[in-house]
Formats: sequence, C-alpha cells, structure tokens
Amino acid sequence: RIEEAASVFQNIVRTEPDNADAWHFLGIIAAQTGHTDAARKMISQAIGINALQANYFISLARVETNTGNHKSAISALNKAISIDPEDAGAYADLAEVLHATADHKNAEAAMMRALQISPSTVDFYERAARMLQDNGNSAEAANFYRKAIDVRTEILEKAQTQQSHMSEIPRISLGQI
Repeated sequence: RIEEAASVFQNIVRTEPDNADAWHFLGIIAAQTGHTDAARKMISQAIGINALQANYFISLARVETNTGNHKSAISALNKAISIDPEDAGAYADLAEVLHATADHKNAEAAMMRALQISPSTVDFYERAARMLQDNGNSAEAANFYRKAIDVRTEILEKAQTQQSHMSEIPRISLGQI
C-alpha cells in the first residue's frame, strides 16, 4: 500500500510540481521507509512551495530528530510553533527534543504548554511522565501517569455515556416515513 501511495503522489508532482501537499506526503513516505535524505529533500520542497504549513515543519523536525540532528529539529519545531502557536503536538515534540539535548527546563516548559493547550491528550501526560522519570523525578512522574489514567478514564466514561444516549434514539424504518 505504501508503494501505491508513493506512486499516486509521484504522479501528482509530475503533473503538478507545485503541489506542496504531494511533496509533503512523499517526504513522509520516504521517512517511513527509511530514506531520510529523500524525506528531508521532499519535505523541504513542500516548505519551499508553502512555508505557512506548520505540519510540514513538524514532519521535517521528526526526520531531523530521527537522524539525531536535534538543532535542526528544534529550529523546525520553533518555526511550526511560530506559524501555529496553538499546536500542542508541536510543543510536545519540542519538549522531547529539548529533553534529548538535556535542556530539561525548556523541555518542561514546552510540555506544560502542550498540556495547557490540550489537557485531554493522554499521550502528553505519558510523555511528560517518561521525561520526569528519566530525570530521576519518580514522584512527579507518578503524578503524571495518574493524570493520564484519570484523563483516559474520563474519555472512556464520556464515550460510554454518548453510546448509551445513542441507544435511546428510536430507530425509524423507511416504511414509517
């Protein structure tokens, strides 16, 4: 399926060389298949066409992070955040890259901003807990793991409530209309 998707996007860029989304998706596919140099070039091509898409910079940052180029990853994430200051995922990714560079103070600030923007994202609490645990702060990490469990429980309870409300809606057959 990845080969099919790559073929589709390659055809698009052949006929529409200024299609930033197609270049971006080709870059993601290249990254997923281990072709990091090609991924970097394709995502950079997308950015060159449309430098106002925060997700392009986030994708580039992930490629840079996976190749250990933390400085470039931080730069790309800061650019994504400047484009979309409410992108909680960009802050969470930035926190992890900063953590990897031992900039724990700024990593913590970035993760707190991610949680402030998106307080119901379980993954962010778990990522914060892992970072705290890595830093030797087990007690605080445990608090974040508990919060992740609480948020997950709230989400499940809301889903169950919605499902029970849906079952209360009477079913109407076409013959009744």
